Amino acid sequence: MNKINSLYNIIFNKQYNVKIEEKAHIGQMVGWVSIVINFLLFLTKLIFGLLINSIALIADAIHSVTDIITSIILVIGYKIMDKPPDKEHPFGHHRAEYISSLIMSIIIILAGIEFIKISFSRLAKPEIIQVGFSVYLFIFLTIIIKGLLGYYSKKIGKKINSQAVAADAIHHLTDALGSIFVLFAVAGSNLGFQFMDGAGGIIVGIILIWAGYSIARDSVDSILGTPPSRETIKQIRNLCKDEDRVIDVHDIIIHHYGLIHFISLHIEVNKSMNIVIAHDVADKIEKKLKQELGAHCTIHIDPVDTNNEFVDKIKKFLNELIQTKTYVNDFHDLRLVRHKSQQLILFDLVVDTTNLNKQEISECSNYFNYSIQSKFPGWKADIDIDPVFMNN
Repeated sequence: MNKINSLYNIIFNKQYNVKIEEKAHIGQMVGWVSIVINFLLFLTKLIFGLLINSIALIADAIHSVTDIITSIILVIGYKIMDKPPDKEHPFGHHRAEYISSLIMSIIIILAGIEFIKISFSRLAKPEIIQVGFSVYLFIFLTIIIKGLLGYYSKKIGKKINSQAVAADAIHHLTDALGSIFVLFAVAGSNLGFQFMDGAGGIIVGIILIWAGYSIARDSVDSILGTPPSRETIKQIRNLCKDEDRVIDVHDIIIHHYGLIHFISLHIEVNKSMNIVIAHDVADKIEKKLKQELGAHCTIHIDPVDTNNEFVDKIKKFLNELIQTKTYVNDFHDLRLVRHKSQQLILFDLVVDTTNLNKQEISECSNYFNYSIQSKFPGWKADIDIDPVFMNN
């Protein structure tokens, strides 16, 4: 009963915050609802398709079978995700969600290819279809049912941050879209345009392949690792800077293990701050990120000089240099180090490395190094290049 209440709150209560331990149970419930509905749709579509001899409607029935299979995979995936961490998987089993989505996509693509092959055969040998009002009404109702199922699955997937549920939602919505084409195909064939039945089956197949490709692309991206969104970076930065002793935040990296997130970041504090106080600041931020985002956080502290005229001159000069390079966004972690043999200006340069090769990145670093040595004789620059996605 508690699971049903949680599902109701996710759908209808905008203020409801989903707990991590609820997500796997909600995902399984969404899968079971989808299995039951799609099984009933499969049976009725297949019966109507065989009665009126429509390849498009039969293809749409098989489409519902792929919906059932993907929903079963969804349930199994969430069963695995719900397992506690063990010796071999200390971070839990949450990444099973990505594998589930990838398996779904492969099944959907294969089904789409098969539909296209069958439909081309029907195009070569079209058959007359005779249908009554009840068939049109049934197809229209399947469009409504699948559309609603897709809409609410998408809403739930977004609320619980589930890629697998979102993938299942895409499949439902493409099924609804495919049924729209089936409706036109059946109607056209009934009016004497026999080729439209086979054409409708081909369109359903193409929609399936497109849906499968979209899901596969997102799944592979998640497995390989994707950068955090600008909104996420901004949220983390704002949460850190709510602590008034934090000067700036940078080098934000997020690792996802399904529902579990690990964040590492750097905060800048005044170099005169006592190390115990700096530790307390970092500890306070870690607890805040845990509370607000449910994330485990590791913080590196960068001491910065906030009352040094020479440092201010360097900052001003670096800001001027940045304006000359469109692919350089910012700099941070500026420090001065004096040795007997040399004087160093150390800082990190935030560079959009997306379209730059290693030589161009090296040339950029050399340009800043040479410019600094020319402007401030006796000083050398020690520059680290940071990718832009960590500091958006």
